[in-house]
Amino acid sequence: MLFGRQVSVGLTSGRMGSFTLGRQCDVDADFVGAVGSRLAVGGDVGAHPGDLDNFNNTVRTNNSIKFKSLSYVGFSFGAMSSLGGVAGDVTRNQV
Repeated sequence: MLFGRQVSVGLTSGRMGSFTLGRQCDVDADFVGAVGSRLAVGGDVGAHPGDLDNFNNTVRTNNSIKFKSLSYVGFSFGAMSSLGGVAGDVTRNQV
C-alpha cells in the first residue's frame, strides 16, 4: 500500500494553529503520547499491551479533520473528528 501509514494536507496559521485533513494519528498521540511510557522505557516494547491507548501510533483515522492550537502561555489544545466514509450513510464508521 502506497500510503499505509498516514498522509495529510493542511494549513498553519501564525495566530491560531494548524488544520489538517486526511489519514492521521489522533490528538491523544500528539499531546499525551510524547510523554508516554514507550519513550521512557524501551521504545515499542514499553508501550501498553495491545496499544489500547494508541500511544504507539499504530492506529490511524481515515477521513479525519484535526485542529491543533499554538501554545498559549504553555497551554495548547486540539480536536479531531472523522467523517464516516461509507456511501449513503454519513454516520457509519464515524469517529
